Amino acid sequence: MNLRTLRSPMSVVVATCFGALVAMAQPLLAQCFNYSYNNDLIATDPFVSQLAFAGDVKGVAIVGDLAYVGRAGVGLVVVDVTDRAATKIVGTLDTGSNYADVAVMDGCAYAVDAAGFDVIDVSDPTSPRFLTSILTTYSHPDHIAAADGFVYIASGYRFEIFDVSNPGAPVRVSSLSMGGSTVEDAAIAGEIACVVGFQYLFTVDISDPAHPVIVGTVNVGVGALGVTIAGDLAYVARNTSGLSIVNISTPTAPVVVRSVDTPGYARDVTVYGNFAFMADYSSGLHIIDVTNPGSPRIVKCWASAPSRGLPSTATSLSSPTWPGVW
Repeated sequence: MNLRTLRSPMSVVVATCFGALVAMAQPLLAQCFNYSYNNDLIATDPFVSQLAFAGDVKGVAIVGDLAYVGRAGVGLVVVDVTDRAATKIVGTLDTGSNYADVAVMDGCAYAVDAAGFDVIDVSDPTSPRFLTSILTTYSHPDHIAAADGFVYIASGYRFEIFDVSNPGAPVRVSSLSMGGSTVEDAAIAGEIACVVGFQYLFTVDISDPAHPVIVGTVNVGVGALGVTIAGDLAYVARNTSGLSIVNISTPTAPVVVRSVDTPGYARDVTVYGNFAFMADYSSGLHIIDVTNPGSPRIVKCWASAPSRGLPSTATSLSSPTWPGVW
């Protein structure tokens, strides 16, 4: 494994708590950033702290003042981030898994690994408890989201939905092909999912989770790897092509509004307020002002450094209780 891969953080999470907390996780480190929703965003370095781990760190989800971290070869680690300058581990569950992504809902963590996903009871965060494992249609699912009693998984060439009303016995209710396109990521907003893969963004009606239907498609350009939703807009991270903004106000006819290139490899994106946070791998963490979606502009870049790592994915938390928009 080369140095670039070893130094690459895997997640950026934004939580609406104390203005906002941005936590970047990378192999061996979990990092915290604070920013204020004003000019400090552009003028100051928000780096607050980092927490060392003995193994690679990938998926991260934040609920309130707790971060749920997927740690390669170990499993799930729960981190108390109440004191941003002095984060601390409060709970660990050793499953031996390499979790690529984590979602938390109603006292349970859902973590994807090489074969599917694990369900972990985190109602007592100091003592996480394994409940069950579920296989997905394709191995190595990339991302997982959770909302309203269901989990949504980007799995190879399928968008899969599981009913987790009984967390100890999840049931696959649907597995939707995206017409031959890969499925890299999915974002959920109410009864609509935005699914990205290869060069497309698909809008999917999930009002009946057992029968999801693709209602719209737009070509955003090659490299669609990550997506998040804010209001009537979807934000797509496009590898070497930066960020594309898509108007999804009419789900049957999504339209690309504008794109802005970034110098690195845009792996994922999250949005808070009027700013998009772009994990741009080797070129660092970019902040893009999207106040006017038709004219996005990069306003800040925290370049990579040996102690900071290289951002490669991002997830968004739209409320302090569960990651409802991915």
